[in-house]
Amino acid sequence: LCGLLSGNKIRPRFVLFGALGMAIFFGLLGSVTPSYVNVVVFVCGAGFSAGFYVIPLIALIQHLSPEDKLGQFLGATGGLNWSFIAIGSVTFWVGVGAFGIPPTRLFLLCSLLSVIGTVTAASHLRRHPHDPAVS
Repeated sequence: LCGLLSGNKIRPRFVLFGALGMAIFFGLLGSVTPSYVNVVVFVCGAGFSAGFYVIPLIALIQHLSPEDKLGQFLGATGGLNWSFIAIGSVTFWVGVGAFGIPPTRLFLLCSLLSVIGTVTAASHLRRHPHDPAVS
Protein backbone atom coordinates (compact mmCIF):
# COMPACT_ATOMS: atom_id res chain seq x y z
CA LEU A 1 0.00 0.00 0.00
CA CYS A 2 2.83 2.38 0.81
CA GLY A 3 4.35 1.79 -2.63
CA LEU A 4 1.01 2.36 -4.35
CA LEU A 5 0.34 5.58 -2.44
CA SER A 6 3.86 6.85 -3.14
CA GLY A 7 3.52 6.53 -6.90
CA ASN A 8 6.80 7.55 -8.54
CA LYS A 9 8.05 9.56 -5.58
CA ILE A 10 9.70 8.85 -2.26
CA ARG A 11 7.50 10.13 0.53
CA PRO A 12 9.48 10.42 3.77
CA ARG A 13 6.41 11.67 5.62
CA PHE A 14 5.06 8.13 5.49
CA VAL A 15 7.83 7.28 7.97
CA LEU A 16 6.03 9.45 10.53
CA PHE A 17 2.73 7.67 9.88
CA GLY A 18 4.44 4.30 10.25
CA ALA A 19 6.29 5.21 13.43
CA LEU A 20 3.16 6.67 15.00
CA GLY A 21 1.18 3.55 14.08
CA MET A 22 3.83 1.30 15.60
CA ALA A 23 3.84 3.40 18.77
CA ILE A 24 0.07 3.09 19.07
CA PHE A 25 -0.14 -0.65 18.36
CA PHE A 26 2.87 -1.51 20.56
CA GLY A 27 1.35 0.63 23.31
CA LEU A 28 -1.92 -1.27 22.99
CA LEU A 29 -0.08 -4.60 23.03
CA GLY A 30 1.63 -3.58 26.26
CA SER A 31 -1.35 -2.11 28.04
CA VAL A 32 -4.37 -4.32 27.37
CA THR A 33 -5.10 -7.81 28.62
CA PRO A 34 -3.83 -10.17 25.94
CA SER A 35 -6.38 -12.24 24.10
CA TYR A 36 -6.10 -14.00 20.76
CA VAL A 37 -8.11 -11.31 18.96
CA ASN A 38 -6.25 -8.40 20.62
CA VAL A 39 -2.85 -9.84 19.79
CA VAL A 40 -3.75 -10.66 16.17
CA VAL A 41 -5.26 -7.22 15.51
CA PHE A 42 -2.48 -5.27 17.23
CA VAL A 43 0.38 -7.29 15.70
CA CYS A 44 -1.18 -6.91 12.24
CA GLY A 45 -1.59 -3.18 12.85
CA ALA A 46 2.04 -2.88 13.96
CA GLY A 47 3.19 -4.84 10.89
CA PHE A 48 1.09 -2.68 8.56
CA SER A 49 2.56 0.45 10.16
CA ALA A 50 6.07 -0.97 9.92
CA GLY A 51 5.68 -1.14 6.14
CA PHE A 52 5.00 2.60 6.05
CA TYR A 53 8.07 3.08 8.24
CA VAL A 54 10.55 0.87 6.38
CA ILE A 55 9.68 1.28 2.70
CA PRO A 56 10.35 5.05 2.44
CA LEU A 57 13.57 4.67 4.44
CA ILE A 58 14.93 1.94 2.15
CA ALA A 59 13.86 3.98 -0.91
CA LEU A 60 15.72 7.02 0.48
CA ILE A 61 18.84 4.96 1.10
CA GLN A 62 18.73 3.71 -2.48
CA HIS A 63 18.09 7.21 -3.84
CA LEU A 64 20.71 9.07 -1.78
CA SER A 65 23.51 6.47 -1.89
CA PRO A 66 26.29 6.92 -4.44
CA GLU A 67 25.78 4.38 -7.24
CA ASP A 68 29.19 2.81 -6.74
CA LYS A 69 28.52 2.33 -3.01
CA LEU A 70 24.86 1.28 -3.10
CA GLY A 71 25.60 -2.35 -2.26
CA GLN A 72 27.70 -1.30 0.72
CA PHE A 73 24.98 1.01 1.99
CA LEU A 74 22.29 -1.65 1.64
CA GLY A 75 24.56 -4.26 3.23
CA ALA A 76 25.27 -1.96 6.17
CA THR A 77 21.54 -1.30 6.54
CA GLY A 78 20.81 -5.03 6.60
CA GLY A 79 23.59 -5.64 9.12
CA LEU A 80 22.28 -2.91 11.41
CA ASN A 81 18.73 -4.23 11.12
CA TRP A 82 19.78 -7.75 12.12
CA SER A 83 22.00 -6.40 14.90
CA PHE A 84 19.05 -4.60 16.45
CA ILE A 85 16.85 -7.68 16.02
CA ALA A 86 19.45 -9.60 18.04
CA ILE A 87 19.62 -6.82 20.64
CA GLY A 88 15.81 -6.91 20.89
CA SER A 89 15.86 -10.66 21.42
CA VAL A 90 18.48 -10.39 24.16
CA THR A 91 16.55 -7.52 25.77
CA PHE A 92 13.41 -9.66 25.80
CA TRP A 93 15.26 -12.67 27.18
CA VAL A 94 16.99 -10.65 29.93
CA GLY A 95 13.89 -8.60 30.74
CA VAL A 96 11.59 -11.59 31.06
CA GLY A 97 14.07 -14.18 32.35
CA ALA A 98 16.37 -12.25 34.64
CA PHE A 99 14.11 -9.46 35.84
CA GLY A 100 10.70 -11.12 35.59
CA ILE A 101 9.17 -8.30 33.55
CA PRO A 102 5.87 -9.42 32.01
CA PRO A 103 6.40 -9.90 28.26
CA THR A 104 3.52 -7.60 27.41
CA ARG A 105 5.21 -4.72 29.24
CA LEU A 106 8.19 -4.88 26.90
CA PHE A 107 5.86 -3.69 24.14
CA LEU A 108 5.55 -0.44 26.09
CA LEU A 109 9.31 0.00 25.66
CA CYS A 110 8.87 -0.56 21.91
CA SER A 111 6.10 2.03 21.93
CA LEU A 112 8.33 4.55 23.68
CA LEU A 113 11.14 3.93 21.19
CA SER A 114 8.67 4.45 18.33
CA VAL A 115 7.59 7.78 19.80
CA ILE A 116 11.23 8.85 20.07
CA GLY A 117 11.78 7.80 16.46
CA THR A 118 8.71 9.73 15.34
CA VAL A 119 9.85 12.92 17.04
CA THR A 120 13.37 12.52 15.62
CA ALA A 121 12.10 11.90 12.09
CA ALA A 122 9.66 14.82 12.28
CA SER A 123 12.37 17.24 13.38
CA HIS A 124 14.69 15.98 10.63
CA LEU A 125 12.03 16.40 7.95
CA ARG A 126 11.37 19.98 9.05
CA ARG A 127 15.05 20.97 8.98
CA HIS A 128 16.05 19.55 5.61
CA PRO A 129 14.79 20.63 2.20
CA HIS A 130 13.44 17.89 -0.04
CA ASP A 131 15.12 16.54 -3.12
CA PRO A 132 12.93 17.08 -6.22
CA ALA A 133 12.31 13.31 -6.42
CA VAL A 134 11.25 13.28 -2.79
CA SER A 135 8.07 14.81 -1.41
